Amino acid sequence: MLLFYEGVPASILCDNLRIAVTKPDRYEPQFTEVCLQLSEYYSTTFSATRPYSPRDKAMVERAVNIIYNHIYEPLRNREFTSLESLNTGIREQLLLLNNKPYRNTPYSHWYYFKKQERQYLKTLPNGPFSLKKVTQLTVQRNYQGQLSDDHCYYSVPYTYVGKKVKVLYYHRSVEIYFDYQRIALHTRTSVQKAYTTVAEHMPPNHQRMQQIKGWNREDLLSQASAIGPSTLQAATNILENSIFIEQNYKSCFGMLMLSKTLYCCQS
Repeated sequence: MLLFYEGVPASILCDNLRIAVTKPDRYEPQFTEVCLQLSEYYSTTFSATRPYSPRDKAMVERAVNIIYNHIYEPLRNREFTSLESLNTGIREQLLLLNNKPYRNTPYSHWYYFKKQERQYLKTLPNGPFSLKKVTQLTVQRNYQGQLSDDHCYYSVPYTYVGKKVKVLYYHRSVEIYFDYQRIALHTRTSVQKAYTTVAEHMPPNHQRMQQIKGWNREDLLSQASAIGPSTLQAATNILENSIFIEQNYKSCFGMLMLSKTLYCCQS
């Protein structure tokens, strides 16, 4: 609808249908997650008609009747072989309806929309809307939250350990919220069982240890790969299976040091 209008209104009024409203209320209706994401993405608000108030629906019912008479009825005897061709036919009839002049005037609804209403619409955001999955997580002791879809871990500031957070994610990004405030934003990784950790999320002692030792996941895996594929597999298992990231690094580094011990013994 918003793409058709080429703009966004200040508010969107809908009926109390279940896919939009979870709890009807005369003053403060509660909307579904889909509506909340839509309103945030398009910088608009949702409002609902008053429950049990048929008079609020008169205009909508009249519009439905107009649509049946001017869009569905002309298409009733046509055959469509695909959803795309059906949508094309509907759009053609919609344009004819919007450009039909009002009685005894040369002006149409589309004319008045462009002349009087479009100027009040806000601009559309860049790119189409993408619905995000939502889940609730408890931040683990290693200040990570795990997505069950691919068993990947994403860090949050260590002060939120033990807190329940809300995670919104799709194929591009992972957003983590606490009390409606976003506390972490990550690019979603395509690697299974991977850790994505921001240094600023770590407690000060972990940050200092990492700086002093120079340990991080990429460097340790690079060293393991240089030794051999079996060592790389062992290092990967170590980094994935321990709760504490710093303990992961320490154990993995100790395993890599065995190669030097074996080399000295063989010499």
